[in-house]
Amino acid sequence: MQKQRIISFLLVLVMLLSLTSCKKKSLTQTSSVSAKRHMEIVYKRGQTCYAIDPESDEPSLYVFSLAGQPVFDQDDSPVSSTTLVPGMLVEVSYDGYILDSYPSQFSGINKIAVRERRANNVDFLVAQISGMFPSTKPDENNLWEIAFGGTTYLTHVEQKALEYILRENWTGATVTVEPQEEKAFGSGSIQVNFMDIQDDTMELEIIVDDGSGENLPETKRIIASCATGSWVITEYERI
Repeated sequence: MQKQRIISFLLVLVMLLSLTSCKKKSLTQTSSVSAKRHMEIVYKRGQTCYAIDPESDEPSLYVFSLAGQPVFDQDDSPVSSTTLVPGMLVEVSYDGYILDSYPSQFSGINKIAVRERRANNVDFLVAQISGMFPSTKPDENNLWEIAFGGTTYLTHVEQKALEYILRENWTGATVTVEPQEEKAFGSGSIQVNFMDIQDDTMELEIIVDDGSGENLPETKRIIASCATGSWVITEYERI
């Protein structure tokens, strides 16, 4: 009789342990959160990517680090993070949470996969505007306003991304894209005119006035072609 009680007790104990294990497994599975977002990389600094949502009109900017992250190409083969360049459309897999900051930050990234490649519009303009200054940033004036003319080319989201990236690169400077008020006294102005936009070619000019009244505005005229998803200068003139 005592032996049967011991056997019964052991059977009950095994069943309870089994149920507890199943319950833990179920909780682990249901608490796992995952999501995917399609992003367009517009700028890259080291291992940090700045991206926008190409399907949204909201001027939101996102940032994520490539350090230690698994990166895959369009064939879903693992590649180096150096493969990712501005203009690429990527699918970011993360834990479902986005940190409330600016730029917004993805939480718990577990995979970044390349899906497509476009022209590197923002990155290209950052390089061309910064190239108008001797040290790729203004030496004195820290107030700059950027306006666009000619053919509508950059989206509002891309313009705001350009504004933020130039502010970050030009330490201490205030950069405003398409200001709504009259030009601030003493501020420099950058006029970007898109004159001829085709599927794979672009003609534009960049006019920089430092706002001092002592120097004449400088103009850069560029003709660029799009090769493998990147704008490449084919003709250049600086006045």
